[in-house]
Amino acid sequence: MVAELKNKANIRLSYGSLDIEKILTAFSSIYVESRSTDVNLYFSPEAKFNFQITETKTDLNLGRELSIEDKEILDSKVNKIRHSGYFGKKMKDDQLIINAVGGETNVLAY
Repeated sequence: MVAELKNKANIRLSYGSLDIEKILTAFSSIYVESRSTDVNLYFSPEAKFNFQITETKTDLNLGRELSIEDKEILDSKVNKIRHSGYFGKKMKDDQLIINAVGGETNVLAY
């Protein structure tokens, strides 16, 4: 568990869980690659960022602050889907990138 994230994170995980309880508004980037892992990310309600989440056989839960602009099926055989959008306000670059296979992924405001 990470209590607070101020700037950036580059994380690769297999099995278990990742909880980042308080991601501050000024974070610069988060990259998560996970397999059979539960990922829980909690952002400041004032945050503004773009996201790209690619998931395969994953339970994906996005908070009401996230707006999905595009949902693309990359491989229907394995149910691989890419979701693109923004949190709060559309920005120039993707700041949150998640590639998840299995497990559960939750992106919410705290």
